[in-house]
Amino acid sequence: ELWMYMPAIEKVQKISGHMLRQGMMGSDVSYEDLLEFTEWQSMYSAALEGEEACGEATCWKLKLTAKSEDVAYPVRDVWVDQATRIPVRQELFAVSGMLLKTWVMEGPQAFGERWYPTRMILEDKLQEGTSTTLEFTEIRFGDGVDENVFHQRWLER
Repeated sequence: ELWMYMPAIEKVQKISGHMLRQGMMGSDVSYEDLLEFTEWQSMYSAALEGEEACGEATCWKLKLTAKSEDVAYPVRDVWVDQATRIPVRQELFAVSGMLLKTWVMEGPQAFGERWYPTRMILEDKLQEGTSTTLEFTEIRFGDGVDENVFHQRWLER
């Protein structure tokens, strides 16, 4: 379950159904975009389409095809940096083949043994001239999170 607190109206609201595909707080990033990020292996079949230059890096180009119909994007083209093993670009498609979004990941940094992009730029191709940039200034792993954070009453505080 996904819940959001809206301070302007002092209300906690469940994010579900059609809301998952809407832009998060008016951005080009949907709630669904963030929820699907870690489940690719179980959701998609992958085919290697070759190698391509990605700036100064060399990337594998993968075509991911959905295993079922309950995914946000039935087809994803993904470029993975061979050195860091992280995606540096995605093109997200509808069943019809229409390009829906592009997602560029930049500024890879090592956090311990893990590499992560520190800047992500998403463009909604259905809305002309829009983009959303996410920048991470700090990433920490293993800090632990108090279980109370995952309850509605915590959001209302």
